[in-house]
Amino acid sequence: MIIFIFIIVGDIMDCTLTAIPSLSNTEQLILPDNINLDKEITKEGAMISGVDSIDSYQNILRQIAYISKSPITYIDRTFTLSCSGVSDQVFTNEIRVQVRFVFIINLILYFF
Repeated sequence: MIIFIFIIVGDIMDCTLTAIPSLSNTEQLILPDNINLDKEITKEGAMISGVDSIDSYQNILRQIAYISKSPITYIDRTFTLSCSGVSDQVFTNEIRVQVRFVFIINLILYFF
């Protein structure tokens, strides 16, 4: 689970989650369906927009899921998150989260 924490005063206008490198065909981001904000998911990441409270955005960000059907494609996956306040007067610092896949391979030897 990826948890994003940020501090901003006032309401938020939008948040952008960027995947580095872009998502492949075997990866996807899932955003919650029960939000009253606009959302867009692309291979580059996701954007949530619309004026709402900090608590609402934090709740949405905590529910974002990342799925990789082929984790061997990228052993390291980086996501960056940045948000802006109403009237674009306040911006959060960029937050970087790196996901590292660890593989344990079981070797089975067959003796004939």
